[in-house]
Amino acid sequence: MDDSAILAAAVRVMGRTGPVRLTPALIAEEVGLVPGTLMQRFGSKRGLLLALSERSLPASP
Repeated sequence: MDDSAILAAAVRVMGRTGPVRLTPALIAEEVGLVPGTLMQRFGSKRGLLLALSERSLPASP
């Protein structure tokens, strides 16, 4: 599974739970992975949110 699918799942879960209640376990469940896989890729919830924000920002000219 690629990072874009995981980040899309994070957006869906955050839409349901809000950012405070968002957990790697909920995102992992959404995409059918174990939470440890997300931690290997992103390091932490913060790392996952930073990756999400980087993908959401428009490219600078």
